This record gives sequence, C-alpha cells and structure tokens, in this order.
Amino acid sequence: MSSRDRIDAARREGAALVWIPDKSDQTSGIAGDNYKAEFPEFDDPPRWLRRTCRVRHPIQLPDGRWELARHSLQNVVWASVDNFGAVLVIKDGKKLSKCGELCQTAEGPDCDCSCLGETHGQLGGQRWIPVTDFQVFERKEGKRSVRMHLPPGSWKEAAKPYTGELELIQYAIGLKARKNWPKANEFFCASCLIRRAHIWDHCHEHGFVRAPLCTPCNTWHWKGWRIPPREAAIVDTSYLRYCPEHRTRRCSP
Repeated sequence: MSSRDRIDAARREGAALVWIPDKSDQTSGIAGDNYKAEFPEFDDPPRWLRRTCRVRHPIQLPDGRWELARHSLQNVVWASVDNFGAVLVIKDGKKLSKCGELCQTAEGPDCDCSCLGETHGQLGGQRWIPVTDFQVFERKEGKRSVRMHLPPGSWKEAAKPYTGELELIQYAIGLKARKNWPKANEFFCASCLIRRAHIWDHCHEHGFVRAPLCTPCNTWHWKGWRIPPREAAIVDTSYLRYCPEHRTRRCSP
C-alpha cells in the first residue's frame, strides 16, 4: 500500500494525522522545527490543543491543518489516540543518526534516527501499538516512515464492567502520569456496554477522567472527516456522572 493510500485509509477510519517534515525541506511551508497535524472535525480544537495537549500557540493554517511546535509532539500524539482512537505518524528524513539506547528506551513518539521509528521505544514500554507493518517509502529527496498507532493493552483477558476505578482522577498524558492506571481495554465500554473499551474518556471542561469507551461511542458526537457520523450503539450516558462537576456545571460531551 502506498503512503497516500495509507493516509486515505486512516482518514476513512477517523484517525488523526501527524506529519513531521525533514528539517532541511524548504518546501514544507513549516517554520523551523515545527510539524503539521490534521484532526477529524470536532468541537473547539484550539481549546483542546491548549488545555489537554498543553500547546501554547497552536497555529491554524488556511487548509484547516495545524502547525505545532515540535516539543508538543508527544502530548499531541498521546491525546489524539485518546480522543480519536488512532494516529497516523508520518516522518520524513534525510540524514539520520545511528539508532541506539536513547531511541529504544524512549517514551514518546518522536524519532530522528536511522530506524525511522521501527525500534523506537521498544525497551521503554512503548505506549503505541503499530497496526501496520513498518515500511519506509523511498523518495528522490529522502525517506518517509508511516506508522499507525492505537492504544496499548492485552486482549487476552476477559473484559469487565467499569466501576469507577479512576473516579476523581484528573486526566493526564504520559507514561509516568499513568503509571498506576489500568488499561482502558480491560473494561467494557461504559456507554454501549457491549464492546471492549479502547480509550479513557475525560471531561474537557473540568479535566476529570470519566470512563473507558470504545472508539465509536467516543466519537459519536463529532462529524469525522466531513462524512456521516459513525454508527454507535449508545445505550447509557450515565458515565458522564463520573465528572464530579456534572450535576452542577456544564460538562463536555
């Protein structure tokens, strides 16, 4: 599958896209060490980027994509997996350093070495599961790696109902911050009650973790890539109560 086909397929599935251009590429249209990100349509992306991803100055481009500072990459990829269920990370490069321990024990998704992400984070308990085979696409001006990532976790254990294991816990991103968290896919989705959960939902307004949800139930309220909303068997929205502010103040859907 070509890189373009891979990107188009990711869009159809509702994944977020992140493109990290080669630093020496003068045609990327991106300032300095920044990168581009593209998200499915949802409510108030600037607020989400600032409050959840901790991006100080997100720049929206005329084509609807976002130009973001490189230091925000780890937060944006982690939060996008939670928000959209999957992220496609596209990395271009020319001169790549030798792959070593710093790459293999890394916690974040960024990689500038010769493995182009193939072994990135393998020894550090990487948070991402590539769902496509690692591939490098040769181009005249350099190399391109394309990797799709989903939430981590084992699917061998039977799923169990969620009973508030993370109630009153503030949402956080990063391996250290989630060190004692159970994996979302240990539970059934708290909304449809029939599918295994994929991600941890949280209240964007107040910051509290609410419940584990499957990807369709997590995205039923946004329009995706200008296509009809995904079908979702919404049965129960009482999981919203796990935000302690839900009864007295407006919460995000």
